Amino acid sequence: MTAHGDWGRARLTRRACLVGLPLVGACSRREAPPTPAPTATANVPRAQTDATSSERAPPLHAAASADSASRPTPLVQRMEWDFGSRGRVVVLLARADDSVRVPVVVALHGRGEALKGPVRGPDGWPRDYALARAMGRVFAPPLATSDFEGLITGERLRSINARLVERPFRGLAVLSPFLPDFDWNAPSDELVRSYARFLLDEVVARARRELPVLATPSATGIDGVSLGGAMALRVGLRYPKEFGAVGTLQCALQPGFAGALAREAFRARRENPALALRVATSVDDSFKESNRALSDAFTAAGVAHTFADHLGPHDYVWNRGPGSYELLLFHDASLRP
Repeated sequence: MTAHGDWGRARLTRRACLVGLPLVGACSRREAPPTPAPTATANVPRAQTDATSSERAPPLHAAASADSASRPTPLVQRMEWDFGSRGRVVVLLARADDSVRVPVVVALHGRGEALKGPVRGPDGWPRDYALARAMGRVFAPPLATSDFEGLITGERLRSINARLVERPFRGLAVLSPFLPDFDWNAPSDELVRSYARFLLDEVVARARRELPVLATPSATGIDGVSLGGAMALRVGLRYPKEFGAVGTLQCALQPGFAGALAREAFRARRENPALALRVATSVDDSFKESNRALSDAFTAAGVAHTFADHLGPHDYVWNRGPGSYELLLFHDASLRP
């Protein structure tokens, strides 16, 4: 792949599956990663398109099969909701078994999907970024380097697998709405307010009515990549009492705006001291310095948060590897009771 997730126009020729592959992507402090291994692309089954289809996620490796033989077979289900002029919302519901209620995460896509429009755009996370595959895979550790598209150090991979043994992934309901293009440096207050109310009053509210989820703010997260990260951060910080976790991945931002966001984060944390915050970037992210500046501004303002610095560039491959697993693991850790 040569396209960049938000800024390129490369055609995607592979479709994401509804059931998973190896897991990966945890948060760590700034480390100097070694030269990345060659990218390895795992074979992925064709995605289902039926709005109510579901599959049982099979083990993909012999080791995973042996380790998970005594556990219930996880269920990964895809649904689609129509919100008229707001576009579709694609829902991925992953549970360890059908007795589990899971946290809710709103996952916002990047600018490339915003430019595709409200019909195709919501498939960013579920299909284009292979989140459906990752959701199935995290139920069956150990994860492998190929799950991260080769963009992971051995140390981080071992840490993630150890964590999954100690604290198995239990599931999430990930809601992927359409996000229109906007001025990611300085969106208007009205745009943020209007979009936040759509997410909270319509999308999250419907999930709480219709899905087997934990229907509390402390079990609700918001996250996004690039353009989506810029909006996720602003919505989450503006309405901190509505969320238990706010994350941003390779956030589209110029360094000069980090201070203002840190002040918002300080206010948000005062309103909700339990709010978990995460900033994630990568060594070749085109917004790397901006995300580092944001983390530094949070630290200077006394806002505790997790900073994750991965391998890889700002593109679809990163989204399908570290990005998807970072989203799943951060919110699984932050939103579960």
